[in-house]
Amino acid sequence: MQQSAMQNVAGKIIQVPTVNELFSGVFCIYFVLFVRLCVP
Repeated sequence: MQQSAMQNVAGKIIQVPTVNELFSGVFCIYFVLFVRLCVP
């Protein structure tokens, strides 16, 4: 019981940063494209 709870928490800890990294990476790509389009 305690072990599965620990695995659940570990899974959430592992899962959240990857989603944040993916979101920030997509944001960086769009930001760079936006700057390249606006600044000749």
